[in-house]
Amino acid sequence: MKLAMSILVRDEAELLQANLRLHASLGVDCFVVTDNGSTDATPDVLREFARDHELLVIDEPRHDMQQDQWVERMAWAARDRLGADWILNSDADEFWLPEPGVELRSIFETDAGVLLFPRRNVLPTQADVAAADYAFHRNRWKVVRPFDNAGDYQERPWRLTEIPMTFTRLGDKAACRLAGLRSIQYGNHGAEHDAPVSRSDAVEIRHFPLRTYDEFLEKVHRHGTSLEANPALPDSIGWHVRRWSGLRGQGLLEEEYRSLVPSAERMERYRREGVVAEDLGVADRLTGIPS
Repeated sequence: MKLAMSILVRDEAELLQANLRLHASLGVDCFVVTDNGSTDATPDVLREFARDHELLVIDEPRHDMQQDQWVERMAWAARDRLGADWILNSDADEFWLPEPGVELRSIFETDAGVLLFPRRNVLPTQADVAAADYAFHRNRWKVVRPFDNAGDYQERPWRLTEIPMTFTRLGDKAACRLAGLRSIQYGNHGAEHDAPVSRSDAVEIRHFPLRTYDEFLEKVHRHGTSLEANPALPDSIGWHVRRWSGLRGQGLLEEEYRSLVPSAERMERYRREGVVAEDLGVADRLTGIPS
């Protein structure tokens, strides 16, 4: 069995470098990365990684959010050019960790054609991101009991709400057997396949959606302009970025960020209520990988 991972990336060099190193250490055999016109150190990261690992890079300069088409292109490239059997469809800020003591490869010894795995946000506090030595992988507050009100943001997208969306339920992500794969859903949340689709808790995807405010501003600008470039996309695609772009236009984006990345006091309240728990799984894993 040959495992591949696909990653669509734009200007996320630090995340990408850690992502590639961690998943290679877990047993992912090869990678297909679509570089969506990065202007940071992303090309350097890819060249360095390719010296010792099997990596196929696809350059995609268009900024019009054709994410589903680009992900499927990576899947077919993994199958036809790299000979992969399974593909894990990831983003640069997602880290796929198997249960302790479980080998990643063994999870895919199944008759299923698609495995859906849960995602959990891993967040910092405002004090964390203000530290001089802040690094994303030190985010340590994993959302373990999310609030189930994400629809509130979509129905009233410009409203500041008491419950920040970083503490609401996330959609699963799909890994696909390449033989029999028909299509991959936008956002990698599902797929159509000739074989059965199954949900599994054998892998938990740690998602690092937010870091410093400057990075957040860049993310809103980068994704917002890409959404504007493709008016054919329904409003449900990228709804969170559409929300942030709207709040930015009203001068409310910094207040939104302070809600998404709460104070240490508010995070402690969430901990006492069982909403979050401390988790350094990604940091521990990265520390254990030889440079």
